[in-house]
Amino acid sequence: IINFHCTRLPFDKGGANISWKIINGDRIDNQLAHVINDKIDEGEILINLKSLIPHNCKIPSDFINYQNLQFIKLYTKLILNLKNNKSFPLYKQPNYIGNYNPRLSTKISSWIDWDTGSLNIIKFINAFDDPYDGAKTLVNNKEVFIKSAQLHGGDLSSHPFKKGIVARHDKEWIVVNTSDALSIVIEKVIDKSKKNIIKNIKEGDRFNTPKKFLDYA
Repeated sequence: IINFHCTRLPFDKGGANISWKIINGDRIDNQLAHVINDKIDEGEILINLKSLIPHNCKIPSDFINYQNLQFIKLYTKLILNLKNNKSFPLYKQPNYIGNYNPRLSTKISSWIDWDTGSLNIIKFINAFDDPYDGAKTLVNNKEVFIKSAQLHGGDLSSHPFKKGIVARHDKEWIVVNTSDALSIVIEKVIDKSKKNIIKNIKEGDRFNTPKKFLDYA
């Protein structure tokens, strides 16, 4: 029995490979097939196909579309080799490198930590974007989901105390301070009814996530 996996094993064993890849800033894709044994994602590797992730891949839905294309290439190569009776050398995974990533849940895992700085925040928000619900936080004591965000260097934050504060509202988007020099531009603030309520957000409002939610995540 073989399993198809979408990482550079033995790195990134486990689940939620796309969200973890975005969080880690990993821009190398690898499709592979490995033998199933009694440990998670540790069997010998039959075949793999590595590639550089395109620049336009930003959120999970982009990665899914690209990985599906790469998977078809790998699967085609595997089937053709089988049809041609080609043998497969088994490559044992080294046990002195690698890591395991647990599965993620938008309901539990997607709370934004506004203390982590602009680069980590934007990667985290992107990791829970489409097709998922979004990264969670609170504003005006209401739970909301953040999507369609990007880094912005035109409005500089000057002090960590300003993190999460809406510095400017430009009708279709808002500029939010972080704990460092870069801001985050956000186009979608989605409430529990799946509506984009960005027009209801006001300058001076602050996004925040209580520590108890971060600890639970």
